[in-house]
Amino acid sequence: MWALGAMCAALLCGCAQPAWQSYGIGGGGGIFVPVSSPHNPKLMFCASDMSGVYRSTDGGRRWRMLPWRQLSQCISCAIAFDPTNPKVLYAVPGPWADSVLKVSRDAGLTWAPLTEAAPWRDAGGVGRVSVSPDGQVILVSAAKGTFRTDDAGRSWQQVYGIDTNVHRFVFTAPSYGRLEPWYVGTPKGVFVSYDWGRTFQPTGRMPGENLHDFCGGQDRATGKVVLYVSVPCRDVNGKLAGGVYRSEDGGRTWVPAMGEGILTEIGRHGPVSRSVPDYPFLGMAANQTRTVYAFGYGTGTVAPYTSTVYRTDDGGRSWRRALEGPVYAKGRNVALGWINYDRGWSPSPLSFSVNEAHKDVVHYSTAMEIFRTDDGGRRWRQTYTRLTDRQPGRDRRWTGTGLEMTTTWWYRFDPHDPRRAYICYTDIGFARSADRGRTWTNSVAGCPWSNTWYDIAFDPAAPGVIYGATAYGHDIPSWKVSATVTGGGGVCVSTDYGKLWRPMSKGLPNVGACTGVELDPASPAESRTLYACMWGGGVFKSTDGAGTWSPVNNGLKTDVNNHFTDLKLHKDGTLFALCGAKKSAENRPVALGGLFRSADGGASWTDLTESLKLHHPYGFDVDPTDSRILYLAAAAVPGSHDEDGVYKSVDGGASWRKLAIDWPYGPHSYVHPKYPCVDPYRPERVWLTVGGLGLFVSTDRGETWKHLEHLPFRGANRVTVDPRDHDTIWVSTFGGGIWRGPARGIGD
Repeated sequence: MWALGAMCAALLCGCAQPAWQSYGIGGGGGIFVPVSSPHNPKLMFCASDMSGVYRSTDGGRRWRMLPWRQLSQCISCAIAFDPTNPKVLYAVPGPWADSVLKVSRDAGLTWAPLTEAAPWRDAGGVGRVSVSPDGQVILVSAAKGTFRTDDAGRSWQQVYGIDTNVHRFVFTAPSYGRLEPWYVGTPKGVFVSYDWGRTFQPTGRMPGENLHDFCGGQDRATGKVVLYVSVPCRDVNGKLAGGVYRSEDGGRTWVPAMGEGILTEIGRHGPVSRSVPDYPFLGMAANQTRTVYAFGYGTGTVAPYTSTVYRTDDGGRSWRRALEGPVYAKGRNVALGWINYDRGWSPSPLSFSVNEAHKDVVHYSTAMEIFRTDDGGRRWRQTYTRLTDRQPGRDRRWTGTGLEMTTTWWYRFDPHDPRRAYICYTDIGFARSADRGRTWTNSVAGCPWSNTWYDIAFDPAAPGVIYGATAYGHDIPSWKVSATVTGGGGVCVSTDYGKLWRPMSKGLPNVGACTGVELDPASPAESRTLYACMWGGGVFKSTDGAGTWSPVNNGLKTDVNNHFTDLKLHKDGTLFALCGAKKSAENRPVALGGLFRSADGGASWTDLTESLKLHHPYGFDVDPTDSRILYLAAAAVPGSHDEDGVYKSVDGGASWRKLAIDWPYGPHSYVHPKYPCVDPYRPERVWLTVGGLGLFVSTDRGETWKHLEHLPFRGANRVTVDPRDHDTIWVSTFGGGIWRGPARGIGD
């Protein structure tokens, strides 16, 4: 009865659980263009370099990824708000997407193209969308020019006088029927328009050769406009030149705004590379003139020389430090997340913004985190993860807020205890959970290659013993990394459920990446046999519990291509290894890959796919009941698009059939199938992940397929079936964390 009542209550309040839910520890990827609504600063958006766009309605405490069919790939252009209508928003995807201007009329929940016209397509990447104060003029700014519409996108004209990227527009409100000027800051200077943005002309001589940033505001009571720029700092005879400047006459003249409190001293103060401070980011609310924020790169490791955010309330005549990071024993004003405690502190922003109408609301994002203040910098909080332990620190439990943008390779349940779960991550390594994914602890201690965990294997007779395939290098087996073998990697072992690790890689190559590990459950418990594959070495075997390793490459053709990406040991003892792509510096395939089989513990191998002549076999799986039934996914490569597809063999690789799949092609006529995943409980059910298209499922061993269109993130990797509920799956993704949802999609 309680469950039924809770479900009804959720439906009544409009907060029913979605079919797909995001899981993970939070953060860990590049976060860009955070921005909040001038109408409601709790409505907030940001984007990931892995294509996800995220929406929050409570100031970043909780996030939802927007479905990729609605909006994705928006890291270069912040979402823009209509000043006259809080529900109307604009966005242009990019830089790796078709840059069509999209509009939302429900505060960012759903999106649709405003117009198919996009005259900026040939003008470089779009960097800003701006809307005039009356909501009538939309300006889309690209690398080589700005375009303007005043009829809701039906027609566009290129703006005269702007031929480069735009930092920001400053619109002044019309008064007494008179048209007020519009200002724009670009790397080449500040320009002004007196005709609603049709033409722009320089305002005057700039205080530097190029501009880092530009902002401005207008006092709505008096009509006064004040503009600010930052220019690169430099050492001139031991004195600082450059920094922040102010103009109170429409940009005709500029005066320094580097007042007391902001760092102007030349010289290094600690083991840092910079001896001259610099101020690349500015921001302010547009409805006032005196409160400005500047992010400053410092010249030391202790205050007052460290990098920080500065705030002025008197137009730059004086400044105060508004961000004191965790290196300070006293005065710290940042609520930190797991990345700071487990990895360290890095305040340098990728993006920085101030709410257009609320001067105390500021956001900035880094390569792994996002921070926000609602009180002008007195207190900051990270918004990517939430502490679930009593006190923060290393080795604590956290839960993500929905801001998952990190690549995950596997979601694994512990066979000894289904409450325990593990995520193999890129960039942030490895995380463990003792409560089926509700909370997570980052767990890379002891591993010398802690960037990426590609795979793990459990000892079936020893609870807590886990072997990990780890590496410096990430994104294997994608095409973009298939030219070289760099970095290092190897096998690590944990005896305490993944809390601590130690390297066990004697005999493995010093370069490359360990991309797969398998344990033979039939081997003696006191001297386990294990197999590992190396991107840059082939396959290796250990018969002493990973103490020492030896190559077992007879027949693997590693002299031609040693980019091995995956490994599977079937319960009947058959061992399979996959060799992936290898390309030239000119981005062309230079060697075939393929699937190999060994029936004698790696002593010899047979090439199962020589007749297919595949350049980029991406992933494979084996029917758990019959090792003769194989599924192999191959991605397209430059010059060989017809290789893409899924191949199936029912005779152990003696013959192959390319499965007929009705692909919902996107902008290209080829696809990138990635990983076929056979249901271990119902082998007739097979999932397939496809780059750019998400997830497919077949319930008849690959004869017919259904596209699971409601998965919010399209960069799916692998599927794990829940051992407690076989109709629930956990999907690892290439940059969107972990998603839990229905095995056959919505409506089944």
